[in-house]
Amino acid sequence: MVKNVGVLCILLFIFTGCSIVSQEAYVVPNSYKENTKTYYVEHLITDKNDLNKLIEKAIIKNGFSVVNNHKQADVIVTYIDRWFWDMGNYLILLKIQFRDSKNKFPMIVGENARTSFARKEPEFMVDELIKVMFEKQNRRF
Repeated sequence: MVKNVGVLCILLFIFTGCSIVSQEAYVVPNSYKENTKTYYVEHLITDKNDLNKLIEKAIIKNGFSVVNNHKQADVIVTYIDRWFWDMGNYLILLKIQFRDSKNKFPMIVGENARTSFARKEPEFMVDELIKVMFEKQNRRF
């Protein structure tokens, strides 16, 4: 019985100790821009996983429009993705910034991090982060 409890404790430590989940979004002070309705998502040349399309889809799900030209947008969306290999390649970190289309100054900055045991599909991570960013924006403005 004691042996089984010991084994259970070790397994719990292994499988829960390496699990980190974090979604944060910050509104940059004095960055409010009225009537932000259209978004343009810049595609990273190094992005081989089409995260830009997932970000566009998440923005549309939240009731905003995505345009194909940065000159027509109120907000330009940039992102950074970090991938890690642990028994398979997965998205460990995603950073997204909403930037003012006129001066490129950040308005909202968001970050989603999930380690191996808490990993999710990229679409889930994008949706989760975009939702947090829009919630933070609505509370702030």
